[in-house]
Amino acid sequence: MRTDTYAQLITASPGAVFRAFTNPEAICRWRPPKGMSCHIYQFEAAPGGRFRIAYRYDDAADAHGKTSEHEDVFHGHFATIEPDKRIVEVVAFESDDPGFAGEMTITTTLEPKTGGTLVTFVCENVPPGISAEDHEAGMRSSLENLQEYRGYKSQFLTRAMAFCHFCFTAAALLRSSGAKVFRMRY
Repeated sequence: MRTDTYAQLITASPGAVFRAFTNPEAICRWRPPKGMSCHIYQFEAAPGGRFRIAYRYDDAADAHGKTSEHEDVFHGHFATIEPDKRIVEVVAFESDDPGFAGEMTITTTLEPKTGGTLVTFVCENVPPGISAEDHEAGMRSSLENLQEYRGYKSQFLTRAMAFCHFCFTAAALLRSSGAKVFRMRY
């Protein structure tokens, strides 16, 4: 069995990236490669915690699933979780095909860098049924999705902050002109 590695800079802090890796709702939004969706059956993000996840092909015509024609189901456990630094997952595909048998260990490291976090996947004991090219494409797609997911959050926050700045500036201008400014309580 072989080892595959892939890394990409994500424009978010290690803490934000770590949260995206350990939140099941976030996992469903970014981790499946493009063209797939996600269903989480079980997800306990803690050392020794178990998970069981299905990735389903969006277009059945292009599907070549490991578990069935239309999906890849895998399960495993978190061997190690070091907040904001490292996650080690032990993963096994649910497949009758011996090409996907065995446990693969995925070590994800989060390294702070200028401009964000370098996310590195090191996948050991990759089943021979997964070609190196397909595996790299899947890892790249997942990390591109993560960048988009984090970018969406950052873009939303930037717009929200700009709107708040506008509101405070408008209120200050109104106050300076002698107008009454009312505060809303929530």
